[in-house]
Amino acid sequence: KTRGRFGKLFEKGLIQKEYRAVISLTSRSPKYDFCVENHMERGNPFFKMQITPRKRPNTRTECRFLDESKDRALCRIIPYSGKKHQIRLHLSSVGCPILHDPLYGISADAPASEASPPLQLLAYRLAFRDPLSGQERSFRSKKTLSWPSD
Repeated sequence: KTRGRFGKLFEKGLIQKEYRAVISLTSRSPKYDFCVENHMERGNPFFKMQITPRKRPNTRTECRFLDESKDRALCRIIPYSGKKHQIRLHLSSVGCPILHDPLYGISADAPASEASPPLQLLAYRLAFRDPLSGQERSFRSKKTLSWPSD
């Protein structure tokens, strides 16, 4: 019963999610904060997602630059929908792949190894109204990303 109430928060989009990411800046990268909206669906191979043009958007992600260093940036990411790989695909699609992303990154065709550096994407904060008590709750990660990057 309790788990179901919390699950409904995710289903109804009532959980505020905030991520941090270190992205690679490319010649296609936006110069300022941006928002990506498009239609995402299962791709090929089956474990990847793809953007489908000319279909009604079903995903939205906002990106805010927090800091920049050479060819990388530290960003605050807010996904307003919760599709699989949404953040990774959205950022990559506008020329801002997440550092060390083996699926959607710059070197996505290179085989990943057990020694591959970790994906630089962090679930930073969750906030919601507790469905049992009605209190506002907020949880922040104590983990950090590799920033400033070398």
